[in-house]
Order: sequence, then C-alpha cells, then structure tokens
Amino acid sequence: MINFVLIFRFLAHARIRICVAFVLHDMGNDDEAMREADEAHKMLRDGECFEDFVEIHNVKANIILSRSKNSTEDRKLVLFHLNSSLDFCGKVSVDKSVTMVQVTMRKALVHLGYYQHGIAKEVSKSDVDVAETVLSRISSQQIERLSERSKIYYNYCQALLAFRKGDSEKPKKLEQRARRKCELQSLHNEIQQLDMLRSLFSEQAEEITSEGANISG
Repeated sequence: MINFVLIFRFLAHARIRICVAFVLHDMGNDDEAMREADEAHKMLRDGECFEDFVEIHNVKANIILSRSKNSTEDRKLVLFHLNSSLDFCGKVSVDKSVTMVQVTMRKALVHLGYYQHGIAKEVSKSDVDVAETVLSRISSQQIERLSERSKIYYNYCQALLAFRKGDSEKPKKLEQRARRKCELQSLHNEIQQLDMLRSLFSEQAEEITSEGANISG
C-alpha cells in the first residue's frame, strides 16, 4: 500500500511538472518550461507512461517551435518530438485522436516552413510532398471533432500547402475564410499568424510583378 502511494505521488509530481511546462510556455517563459518538461521526462523515463510521453514531446515541440529562428537543427528537433508524440499516441489505451490530428497538423506546418515567428520564403518539394501526405491522413470525421480554433489551423495548413504547390487563388480564399472566423471569435493570436501568411502571399505577388516589369523593360 505504501509503495502504491509513493508511486502515485511520484506520477502526480511528474504530471504537475508537465502542466507547469505548458503554462510557462503559454506565458512566454520557454527556458523554464523546457526545464520542467525535461525534469518530468527524467522522472518518467523508466516507466511505460505513454500518455504522459505524448504530452512531454508535445510541449517540447511547441517550446522549440516558439523560440526557434527556423534553423535546420531546430526543425529536426521539432520533427523528432512531434513524431515521438505521434508514436506514443498509438500506444496509449485512451482515445488520443484529437491530439494526433493537432500534432499531425503541426508536423505538416513545419514541413511547409512555418515557425512561430515567421514562415520560410521557400521550402523543398520533398517537404511539400511530406506535408501533403501527412495532411491527407486526416479524415473529414476527425476534422469535425476538432475545436473551432483547431479547424482554423487546419484551414491554415491547407492554405499554406496550396501556396507551396503554386496555387494563387485557393490560398487567399482559405486565408480569408479563416480570418473571418478568427474575427468573429476575437482570436487575436490566430489573426497575427494569418497576417504572416498574407504577407507571404503579398511578397510573392510583388516579386512576380517586379519580374514581369523587368522582362517588359
């Protein structure tokens, strides 16, 4: 009985650290958030706490994505943690389908050049292909189960994917649809993310116009 109580307390302490990591990340204190996530990871490393590992890798990916400058090493780390989170989602005994979709969308966004403070001007075709494959695994039934905020991010993924594939009209329509939903719900952070997407579209349009003018000249 004593051992059971000790184990329960140990697990509770580790899970509190995971929750604290998410809170600190939301507050913008990513260094402390990563320390809490690392400590929780150390505490649970020898167990089969798959559900907890889902959240640990999830928060670590979020932290790195938030504080990164889109370096190659950061992108590798983010993808490692997102893939690890997805792997553990498949091992848990509880339903983690919503979490799997959310992590899958973040994985696609990373391949499409998204990071918290900007969007890469260009990405490789292989990354675009991976993102398209990843997003194709999300069914319409799974999308319906998402929160309205997560549905907006799904539209964001589709808009950025269409843009990377060379479509000029579909991305704008998807961005405008997502923006209307954000404005109705006063989702200011999401609107800022959409502003980055719109800026990417505008930069490309300006470059095409400039190139056309140079050819004419």
